[in-house]
Amino acid sequence: MDNVPNSAFYIRDFISKEEERELLDKPLNQDGLQNWGGKPTERGMLFEPLPSWLTSPFSKFSQLGIFEACSKFKLPNHCLINEYESGQGIMPHEDGPFYYPTVATISMKSHTILNFYKHRVIEDSDVEQNEHNTIPNFSLLIEPRSLLVLQDALYTTYLHGIEERNSDNLHEKNLMNLSNDIDKDVILERVTRVSLTYRVKKLLLRLK
Repeated sequence: MDNVPNSAFYIRDFISKEEERELLDKPLNQDGLQNWGGKPTERGMLFEPLPSWLTSPFSKFSQLGIFEACSKFKLPNHCLINEYESGQGIMPHEDGPFYYPTVATISMKSHTILNFYKHRVIEDSDVEQNEHNTIPNFSLLIEPRSLLVLQDALYTTYLHGIEERNSDNLHEKNLMNLSNDIDKDVILERVTRVSLTYRVKKLLLRLK
């Protein structure tokens, strides 16, 4: 996308409805969160292989070269699965230093609005703090079955988050990727959303 900081790529209908159904048929944890590929430890990331059903988008990732610059393997080795009920959100955050600065997220079942907030440095007489604006710098409409890729400065210098809302008035949002075939005056109702967030971990510790 040319109208957002470097770099964001958005693909509508990245997966088909059938592919979406197949992924949603897989079991989710009761808390709506799964961490595949390993977890952070004091020494680094503990490596665990991804299950085969989570690697189904890899051929498309390779064709697009999404993770080409991340590692010698050219493919993600970590996937976080989140389930958001209508009205749920997530505080503005960054993905942290354990990962290469590329993240690819597949969304399923529902839309959402992803807000971006640029870091700002607050200088004090004794301490320098990193904070962010309370009003988003810009937002993106994330549709079901879409793929969003964040890289480079957008990954490292912006926080991203989702407001706790049951619906979204598109006319009120500073949306950078609103397609011409979408009515700006429409109010979209949120339902349960499932996201698959793929990343590449930097340091791996293998299980013995």
